[in-house]
Amino acid sequence: IVPTEIYFDITNAIHNKDGDSLVSVIQKIRDKGYIIEAEKPVYVSVRFLSQYQAGAIVSKGKAGLGTDFLLGGFTNIGGNGNESYVNFFSILAKEDNTQIEVSFPKQVTLNNYNGPYPIPITLNKNQSYVGVIETKYGPNNLDGMIGGRVVSNKDISVISGSATGTNGTGGGRDFGIDQLVDTSNAGTEFIFVRGAPEKGVRRSDEVENATLVPLESGTTYSLNGIYQGEIN
Repeated sequence: IVPTEIYFDITNAIHNKDGDSLVSVIQKIRDKGYIIEAEKPVYVSVRFLSQYQAGAIVSKGKAGLGTDFLLGGFTNIGGNGNESYVNFFSILAKEDNTQIEVSFPKQVTLNNYNGPYPIPITLNKNQSYVGVIETKYGPNNLDGMIGGRVVSNKDISVISGSATGTNGTGGGRDFGIDQLVDTSNAGTEFIFVRGAPEKGVRRSDEVENATLVPLESGTTYSLNGIYQGEIN
């Protein structure tokens, strides 16, 4: 199979490499995405870049299918309302007549949606829906997607993150996107690995963070065996 290049921007459209508009994300997308099947285990990743940023998505295989997901992305604390940081989520249906509901912990404003919240979506097999949350449209859009919930009556695949965003101050931005796993795969113990910051730069504590999203109120957490507090 010859790979096909598909280019995304933040103007609510999907473009090919020549800049021709393919479909508005306010509509259901019927011909974008890949379904990859193999007789034996394979590794699948998607890598993407813009002029200044780059990122990657690692496919979770069957673990990426489910009916209950929690969205995530950057906190965008450096955004002051003038920064066009962009959070988004993408949902792909596996079967016809898949009923989906998307809710958020804060009142966010999607660029490409003006209906009621929670968002009701019906997708058929191989159809997708993309929701775009640009931070300049309200303070809740900075981090209001974090902890958003996607539930469905049939298996779906979900990607979420920030297509330009930040966990730090200073106006910098980067991609932070991945495929999600169903909440049934959530755990209680994790190991975090720090990256290698640029020599002499001490901003890694700002930009390299773990975001904890509890499934239940009253969840407590510890770091290296030391109690840290409760999150709801």
